[in-house]
Formats: sequence, C-alpha cells, structure tokens
Amino acid sequence: AKRLGVLCLVVIHQPRTEMAELFDTLMLLTSHPGRVVYNGPMREAQEYFKERKRPVPLNVNPTDYFLDVITPGTAWDHSDELVEAFKVVQKPTIDAMVVEALKREGLTVQDMLSTKGEAVRMSPYSVPFCKQLGTLLHRKLRLILRNPLGLALPLLVPIVQGVLVGYMFKGIGQRGLLRQ
Repeated sequence: AKRLGVLCLVVIHQPRTEMAELFDTLMLLTSHPGRVVYNGPMREAQEYFKERKRPVPLNVNPTDYFLDVITPGTAWDHSDELVEAFKVVQKPTIDAMVVEALKREGLTVQDMLSTKGEAVRMSPYSVPFCKQLGTLLHRKLRLILRNPLGLALPLLVPIVQGVLVGYMFKGIGQRGLLRQ
C-alpha cells in the first residue's frame, strides 16, 4: 500500500492495546449515521480526547474507552459534543488537505497495476499457488519446530488409544462364552 500510495482500511472493534499501537491513523465514527469523532494519528488520539476534557483513565484500554465515550446511549456517551468538536477542530484542516490533493495529478489505476512496463498478473490471486503453498508450509514447519509437542501429541494420542483398545479386546474371539 505504501509503495503504490493507496489506502488500506481495517475495521477492528475494540482491538487490544498492542494491536492499536500498530495503526498509523485512527478514524472514530459514531452512529446515527456514521459521524466522524476523530480522524488523525493514533499516537495523538489520547491527547486529543484529553484536550476535549475526556482523558483516558489510568489502566484502561484507550480503544475501549474511545468506544464507550462515542457510543450513543451508554452511561459515558459524549458523542454529540465530540462530533461538534471534530467539526470545529479537525474538519477544516481535512477539507483543506482534500482540496490540495484534488489539485495534484496522480497515477491512473492502470499505472498502479503495471510495474516496469509489465502488467501485473491478471488472476484472482496476486501470488501464484506454488508461492502461497511454499510460504504456508514454511510457516507450519517453523511452528512445529517451536513446539514439538504440537506434532508429537496428535501422533501419540491415537497410538496410545489404539494400544489400550487393542489390549481391552485382546483374544476376544478366541475364548468361549463366559458364565455369569
């Protein structure tokens, strides 16, 4: 995405803190209908909410807190005031950026899909099957080597079960009927 300069969107509801810290940009929407509450760098989101008198409490996952504060009908709902704050603080800057971006010439879709004069594979899959299979097998091998019990247990459990069941039924067809 960065090489081609295209946008990738990911929708994740209440991600873990570690996952959220990997995002470059965060856009928070509230319902009725999807109104923007925050749109900016993930690392600046907590400061933005603090400036709006909604600081993230200590020992609370910021993404959980953001969703609590912007969800209408909850006890901590401040969505309307945060939507208004967005319109005043962030929206003018974003509108100016959009106007500037529309003035610039960009690559066409065809230009993005071609590399060094050669067209990209026209297949439903961007990576060939053999490459995908090789990557998956390599990853599976690494996982097995990290945890040998992950391979040993699925093999040993049926063997042990087979030996036990075999021992239980050992010689069953060779004995006469037992008296009760």
